[in-house]
Amino acid sequence: MSERKSYARKSSLLKVTASLLLMLAVISTSTVSVSAAQTLLASGSFMDTAVLGSSVTVVGTNAVYRQANAGFITGTLSGKYVTLVNLTLDLLTGNAVYSAIDICTCTVAGKSGTLYFYEQGTINQFVTLSSTATIEKGTGQLVNRQGTIALQGLVYNQQGLTMGTYIGRVWLSTGSSSTNP
Repeated sequence: MSERKSYARKSSLLKVTASLLLMLAVISTSTVSVSAAQTLLASGSFMDTAVLGSSVTVVGTNAVYRQANAGFITGTLSGKYVTLVNLTLDLLTGNAVYSAIDICTCTVAGKSGTLYFYEQGTINQFVTLSSTATIEKGTGQLVNRQGTIALQGLVYNQQGLTMGTYIGRVWLSTGSSSTNP
């Protein structure tokens, strides 16, 4: 009987030890950032309100635009922005590809500062817009903010001003491990 009790204790101790080792392995190899708890789901709307400057060059059946627009954003991100757009439009199809630098003087979760986004997207048949914008840098109280948002919208006038909605994630980077929780 005493051998059986000894075996049961050793077996129980082995199970507990194995469980603890397994938990330790999971914790030590986890790639989830400490800042994961500070991730915000971001959503809202945006609207360009004015063209600040524009130039166009026609090359064959393409028009290459360089344009600066001002606008505002509401929702999780709220404030005013300026976007610097480089866009190539196929004049035959109305389809375009573009990249932009978006500079938003905004508030996120009660913190204010400036966010710099790099945006890449497409416009189909002169009307529908689809893009992704990634935070490249933040200043002020937004200095360690990172994130990515997807934008959907439309071109609402002949000057190329756009409006629409966005959805994505914004998080506070603490530099503790991965950059995307």
